[in-house]
Amino acid sequence: MFDVGILELFIVGVIALLVLGPQRLPKAAQQAGRWIGYAKRTASQWSDEINRQIENEEITKELKKNSALEELNKELVPINQAFSQSLSGYALGGENKMPASTEINTSGTAKSTAINDTTSTDHLASASSITEEKLSASA
Repeated sequence: MFDVGILELFIVGVIALLVLGPQRLPKAAQQAGRWIGYAKRTASQWSDEINRQIENEEITKELKKNSALEELNKELVPINQAFSQSLSGYALGGENKMPASTEINTSGTAKSTAINDTTSTDHLASASSITEEKLSASA
């Protein structure tokens, strides 16, 4: 950090020995060690507090995102239910009635009314008879 080598430490030690004397040097070194330890602990506490604040901000942002997604999901549930009920007539094995309109009531369920009550097999039979008539007329 300060890029201090062994030679520099030795020179500082000799100067401290000459200035303070052999009796006060151990007490001064002990006091300097306490100050350095206190500075390290304080810097560590500040660093930990900053990291906690950053984590709290990230968690707050994530919670806001999740709450917005939950609100959007609550709004989409009735629409999905209405859509799935309106398409239930087109599912395999179900009746193939064409819905005229789909209404969503206050409870979130959908109601649909059919345009006509004929099934797709009736439509296929009439379409095949028309094509047979055209083929026989052209022959």
